[in-house]
Amino acid sequence: STPRARSASAPRSPPSQEKFISKRNFAFKGYLFFICIALFIFLVFVKLTYGKEFTEVFLVLKNIGLSQQLFREMSGSISVPVMLINFFSLCVISLYIFLVQQFFKIQMPFSNWETLGIIALLVAAFFIFRNSLIFFLKLFFPFRKEVTFYYFTEAQIFRLAGLTIFPLVLLIAFTPNEISQIMLFVSFGLLGSFLLFRLFRGFSIGKNFFSNSRFHFLLYICTLEIAPFFILLKLFFRWVV
Repeated sequence: STPRARSASAPRSPPSQEKFISKRNFAFKGYLFFICIALFIFLVFVKLTYGKEFTEVFLVLKNIGLSQQLFREMSGSISVPVMLINFFSLCVISLYIFLVQQFFKIQMPFSNWETLGIIALLVAAFFIFRNSLIFFLKLFFPFRKEVTFYYFTEAQIFRLAGLTIFPLVLLIAFTPNEISQIMLFVSFGLLGSFLLFRLFRGFSIGKNFFSNSRFHFLLYICTLEIAPFFILLKLFFRWVV
């Protein structure tokens, strides 16, 4: 048989494997290695320098009483270690979204550096938007303390997501294709569990009031949960589809 015939009869890789092969060979991988090294060094610095604040991020997973105690101790202030952890989480989540975009071969009319920068700006803009919503909700909700505590809890979950997903980012980027694929779907499950936990904790914070005020409950659902989802969905279909 001719080489062309042998090539035509050769078995093709499954679609999911082809996506990973495409993702694993992208030219940005060399730069990605140095980005991850820089993030790892930054994380070690934060852990060694601000060990107390680093450990406190994980308290959000425990009972709500510990979170309330930490909230009272911080008194709404933003310290240097908190800003550093915020920056780290922003970088990690942006890098994670970039890897997901590479895996699903979502075409962007930008270079890899530009795409990564745009993703980081969108992540930052999204959380600024949510923080602004929470600020304005204080004007409508008659319980400012609970809204502020909810904002604090959401910020802690954001920091926790960045810290916990960083090892998965390394595995997705640099392990063999089979392991990379498994870690990608593990990351989906982890982030989904964080979203469910945030919803559960939000209802726990405001359940006493929401049970007596359906109007404020609907206002919370529409402004903090449904509206951001549809805004992101609209942006996705405008830029990608």
